[in-house]
Amino acid sequence: MVVQHLHTVPGVSSNLTVTTIINIDMQLYQKFKFDCSDQLKTFGMDVLSNEWDFKSLKIIRIDTNDSRLELLKKELQEKNFPSILSMSIFCRGPQDHQIIHIDTVDTNVISNGNFYIPLVNDGGKLVWFNKEKGFTRLLQTPSHLNSTKVATDVLMWQPYASLQDAVMGEYTENDPVIINTTFPHRAESTLHPRAVLVFRLQGNPNLFDLISR
Repeated sequence: MVVQHLHTVPGVSSNLTVTTIINIDMQLYQKFKFDCSDQLKTFGMDVLSNEWDFKSLKIIRIDTNDSRLELLKKELQEKNFPSILSMSIFCRGPQDHQIIHIDTVDTNVISNGNFYIPLVNDGGKLVWFNKEKGFTRLLQTPSHLNSTKVATDVLMWQPYASLQDAVMGEYTENDPVIINTTFPHRAESTLHPRAVLVFRLQGNPNLFDLISR
């Protein structure tokens, strides 16, 4: 069951109201593979080989008009899914823990989910946390981390007490999935680098509902 409601994010200006869809079953991820997922992974690895040193923290913003995305666009149309809103590759060097955050669309609207395709990963994982056991505040991602050289707002989450006690679940595999981004989460690498290709759709749909139609 899914419900939609308005709420104010704790720790952020009281006039910031966000819309989110919460999955009552607290589903954090679900495996989902496009027919073109292998081509998308090849595309992502081509981008990485040209734009990343496999050591540093970097966010590579993908031009959604890139001709190499035509297969994905065609498949989205065939499935009657919305078109691509944005696409990025999130790169982390060895032994790096991302800040815990909640994804947003245009800063003041919480993202309801992303398609998530691991590109480089050896033992790393994505971890979710119980948002009720902490608080959020707005930060900015430094411009030098973005391939666009533009700073972006991030809704950071911090625990009130024990971080371990707030853990809800994790994803450790390398298969394509859809992920729930309404809960605080972070990527963690091991002794090896980690990179994932992530994209979201126009209209901010609940992806768990979308793929079950």
